[in-house]
Amino acid sequence: MFNNLNLKIIKKAILKKKVVSFDVFDTLVCRNCLNPNDVFYYVEKKYNSISNKKIVDFKAKRLEAYYQAKKTYGVEEATLDQIYEFIDDKYDKKLLHKLEMETQIDFCVANKSAKELYLYAKENRKRIICISDMYLDSKTIKKILENCGYEIDEIYVSSEYKKQKKTKSLFKELMSLGVFNSKDIVHIGDAEKVDYLYPKLLGIKTCLFTCNKKTTFLSQKDVDLSSYNNRLIYSLLINNNSSNWYYNFGYEVLGPICLFFCIWIHIKFDDQNHKKLFCARDMEMIYDMYNKLFPSDNNLYFYVSRRSLRLPYLYIFNNFGSFLSSITDNKQTLSDILTNLNLSNNSIKKSISDISKIDLEKKYTYNELINSDELKKIYNKVLKESIEKQGKKQFENFDRYIKNMQIDDFYLIDIGWRCTTQSILSNIYKEKNIKGLYFGINQGGSLYKNINGNNAEGYLFNKKTNYVKEANLKIHSSMILFEKFFSSQASTTIKYRDKEPYYVFSSEKAKKEHSIELIQNGANCFVDDIIRYRDFVDNINSYEYIELLFKYFTNPNLKFAKSFGEILNDNIYVRKLASPRSLIYYLIHPNKFKDDIGQSGWKIGFMKRLFKIQLPYYDIWKKAYYSKKKR
Repeated sequence: MFNNLNLKIIKKAILKKKVVSFDVFDTLVCRNCLNPNDVFYYVEKKYNSISNKKIVDFKAKRLEAYYQAKKTYGVEEATLDQIYEFIDDKYDKKLLHKLEMETQIDFCVANKSAKELYLYAKENRKRIICISDMYLDSKTIKKILENCGYEIDEIYVSSEYKKQKKTKSLFKELMSLGVFNSKDIVHIGDAEKVDYLYPKLLGIKTCLFTCNKKTTFLSQKDVDLSSYNNRLIYSLLINNNSSNWYYNFGYEVLGPICLFFCIWIHIKFDDQNHKKLFCARDMEMIYDMYNKLFPSDNNLYFYVSRRSLRLPYLYIFNNFGSFLSSITDNKQTLSDILTNLNLSNNSIKKSISDISKIDLEKKYTYNELINSDELKKIYNKVLKESIEKQGKKQFENFDRYIKNMQIDDFYLIDIGWRCTTQSILSNIYKEKNIKGLYFGINQGGSLYKNINGNNAEGYLFNKKTNYVKEANLKIHSSMILFEKFFSSQASTTIKYRDKEPYYVFSSEKAKKEHSIELIQNGANCFVDDIIRYRDFVDNINSYEYIELLFKYFTNPNLKFAKSFGEILNDNIYVRKLASPRSLIYYLIHPNKFKDDIGQSGWKIGFMKRLFKIQLPYYDIWKKAYYSKKKR
């Protein structure tokens, strides 16, 4: 971001002059390259994908040709045509030349801070010119500027005048030609000597434009910048220039994770006859991203949830064991169980009350329920018949929905963990080949899971063995927070009807969370920005961004813990993920500490906010987790 005080100073200088001169590269425009010479790598990559005359190390060849052209022609700056005279004729030079021009244009984006100055000059009816040291011609630079939203009155380029700013000769040449009078112009640029000091020595008013490019969450030490994937991504991040903290988290951390997850899905999708069903609600954002990256008629959004499938499944397997398997929460009321099965109506509740004294609103543990003779009696005398009648209707409606989508064999794509949806559908449709591609699989952090003969595969653990167990634990330590980043804030699918649209949503509206919307918006914008460079992104899955996510989940600083701790733990009780009371309060009421941290969806964040000091919170959580598992 640019210093606001400096912006005010430059604006004052603009008002006092008739002509405003801008440097082009790293001032009006930024390249989405960590180094300007990275462009030559991308030219090579594109060239080798379409030409039979392969080239190796074009970057070195291209730089050598540049110096040879300047030396041979005895000029301070060579033109692109002159440079290409010194590229070996065994390559398709015409194609290379064309690709370099296109790549230079594609990798340039507007610098938001400089654009503010440009618009200010335009509003005040100043004559706006550009002076640049560059081997490209003014016509190409004009196209670059126009693509970035600039309308420049005149463009002066070193390659066309054979002189450079960095020797002061280009400024002198333009003054001698009467392009401008030194008293009437202010020059704005990023190079301290070339744009500030040298023209100043010639009597030109100058302003140093120093844009502080930095990231909020990802630093250079977090990623391997010898990888061109990471170099491209990092350059996008430093050019992002957003001031919103949540948006930046989405852009810098969640966005790259989503990109590589989508690429992994695309690589794993090995049968073009299979359709890809992205499950609501956790895959809505990924579905939109995947469609942008890999558009296809085979990409479908699947309105489904565990609740919407419970009754159709129980109709097919209507026995007490299957009924018990539909109870997923450890502690809940019988009324909640009926609601989750879409059997919560007064008639069924009255039938239960007629044969049992069980309290429908009392919370029972899972062990209490599965060992309850009373519950078995309720199932046999009331629920079995209700499941048969209403379950049949729900199954038929769901089957209509499946047939309407015209799917036979398909991939289910979801957040994962237990792969419940795939398991249910594989049992209902035994004749179909139903595979699963997931972010992660909760099976000891394994890569594969066999579901009725069909593979379920997880992206998160698609790595070396010693990484898997710890990654599984780190995700588990902040599962609710992690799922929040992906999940749509739309209402859940609860059942199906017999006409389009076949799916029915819950009447309970999810509480919109502005912070989550900003995070998802940032991730979406990152994917939108990188789509134009899709051909240059290697299909190599990078786990460095997952590691960055783990770092903030398991070792958060206080600002991170506070900001994400305020996100809602659930939409029913409106509890926050990690929002402790004061330490003094818990010293007086120790039992409340146990209750509050027990209900927290992110216990590491809870402890960090409570104690504030640096402690091994993840290790503390791990010990508590293993201790609980032993019990």
